[in-house]
Amino acid sequence: MNFTIEVKTLEKLLKPVVKASSSNKTLQILSHIHAKVNKNTIELVGANPEYTVKVKEKAEVYEEGEFLVLGDKFLQIIRSLKGDNVNVKYLENKSILIESEDKSVSFVLQTIPPEEYPKQILSSTETTYNFEISQGEMKKVIKKLIKFCSESETLQAVFTGFLFDLKDTGDLIFVTTDTKRMGVFYSSYKAEKNTTNIKFVVPADTLDILQETLSNEGPLKVGINIDEDNNVRNVVFETLEVTISSSVIAGNFPNYSAVIPNTVSNYSVLNKKDLEQAIKRVSILADKETNKITFYFDTDKLDIKSENNILGQASEKISCKFFGTPDYISFNYEYIIDYLSVLDADEFYWGFNHYESGNKFWSDEEKEFIYIAMPLRRS
Repeated sequence: MNFTIEVKTLEKLLKPVVKASSSNKTLQILSHIHAKVNKNTIELVGANPEYTVKVKEKAEVYEEGEFLVLGDKFLQIIRSLKGDNVNVKYLENKSILIESEDKSVSFVLQTIPPEEYPKQILSSTETTYNFEISQGEMKKVIKKLIKFCSESETLQAVFTGFLFDLKDTGDLIFVTTDTKRMGVFYSSYKAEKNTTNIKFVVPADTLDILQETLSNEGPLKVGINIDEDNNVRNVVFETLEVTISSSVIAGNFPNYSAVIPNTVSNYSVLNKKDLEQAIKRVSILADKETNKITFYFDTDKLDIKSENNILGQASEKISCKFFGTPDYISFNYEYIIDYLSVLDADEFYWGFNHYESGNKFWSDEEKEFIYIAMPLRRS
């Protein structure tokens, strides 16, 4: 095995596969990445029990072959090299020689036999594709919703992932929730074959690494592999350069549509920047255990207050348009800040029917994105 490739290209290829392999905490063999050089292409695979990443790129190949190598150490070496290109050559003593373009820098790194790598991991990226969505759209979905996945080990596993809800109408609805707040994104898909009313939950870690590999152009193909019991076994995402095979999370995702109010009797029109800056100031004196801030809605203003039994109080008024019965609602302010941080609109709506029911947040500029958050109970 002998090939030459640009240093920057190899570093870019290694990043997602090394991230996958370094996330492994169970199988020692998965700390290694699988490299295969064939014709004019290099293919790298990294995996953990949750997902597998395969990347491929053109290279100048002098001799075909494959090997297993510690991914993080390989990446560290590539990052350290001088010059534009790197040559990697397999040696007789089961190691690889890694040389800079001018041969002034060289490393010899031990490998292990490629047949030791689990074959089911290498085959997990094989599928036929059910549908596609644009990479830019998928990137936007992940950015909007990933904050609202649960990180708690005490909740059901389905709350740590993204629900994909494919309708036979061509609609594709993405949902994440930690039971206290929920993000919903309405999109659409182009069907390659039957996808009638399929639902599955993909781990947030998979979507996180997928986001890093997506561009703003081109399609993202998605394949759904079904087991003998007609359950989704795994899901495969593919672009021209990257393939990611992911497990799915078993369990019943809650009925998200029942949580979204169809109408609200009270709502306010707010400026994102004004509210965000006011919350950040008032939260300086918020109670650190509850992050409680109280919002007093009136016809043309919103009064924002925090209180700390030890440190004192803070308040700020901002202008708004409020329609309904004036009232006040207390929130963990991070729930509002997290929504505002992913909102790409200058103005948005904040609506509610009751001070202790789910509050709805939406924008005319991003009608496809809805956020629901639960307020704190009144003491």
